[in-house]
Amino acid sequence: MFGLFNQRQPQTKVQRTVRLGLIQLDDRIVPAVVSVVPTSQPADGAITFYKLSSAITAAGMNGTVTIQGGATPEQGTVAVAIDSLTIQGDPNLPATALPAYTLSVTSQMVTLRNLNLTSVSFAAPATGETVTRSLVGSLTVAVSTTGNNANMFTYNTFTGPVNIGGNSTATSPNNDVVSNNAFSSTNTSGTMLYVVNVNGATVANNTFDGS
Repeated sequence: MFGLFNQRQPQTKVQRTVRLGLIQLDDRIVPAVVSVVPTSQPADGAITFYKLSSAITAAGMNGTVTIQGGATPEQGTVAVAIDSLTIQGDPNLPATALPAYTLSVTSQMVTLRNLNLTSVSFAAPATGETVTRSLVGSLTVAVSTTGNNANMFTYNTFTGPVNIGGNSTATSPNNDVVSNNAFSSTNTSGTMLYVVNVNGATVANNTFDGS
């Protein structure tokens, strides 16, 4: 007696070779956000610092430095030499409640917001600088030949003289904006706002109290 049987052939497993590869991502650096903190709090030297000068270096270009209330201001003038940097006071505090600093800005596109500034100076050429919603003792922008342009000084309280220099080249536009500021000064010179060579600048909606 004969029977038919299905004979199963052994299955052969085919191993697939998978090639692994690396995809090159964009080389992007995330802007740093750092803080100046009171000495009563720990400072790690990476994102929290006791000195504004150290925080500026750590923040780098396009970075942001926030000054907290109770921080200890450095003696003398703090240099700001990094482009596209933002220095701001704690947004939960008014400028009057923040430590007072003296700044010397030699870079461009710097934003100073909600700060208590004894004085601030901008070297030429000053382009795209912003000072806003701050308490400022005095402010100076050095005269340039053609480079001063598009600086914004808005919603500040100035308690001392403000001297804004434009461009000595008459045909070079300046386009600065000085608006919505409160000028209150008892300085002996009697000049609260002095602007020169500011072709195309806008000066509007400011108040002056020299009493």
